[in-house]
Amino acid sequence: MIRHGDADPLISHRQAERLKEAWTRVDTATPLDFAILPGAGHGGSAFDAAVLQSKLAEFLAGHLGMK
Repeated sequence: MIRHGDADPLISHRQAERLKEAWTRVDTATPLDFAILPGAGHGGSAFDAAVLQSKLAEFLAGHLGMK
């Protein structure tokens, strides 16, 4: 699961895109849950949104065998 804010003043969201591209080249079988969060910075309330927290919980449960 990769999330990155497109308004991050410290690290360009392009770095997250590069990570996704590299991961996909190396391991085509692993599904990636990737999103750029519009208007989000380096952390903050956009990452605390209920819908994002729900997706994170679902992702972790699925990948840690907790379903």
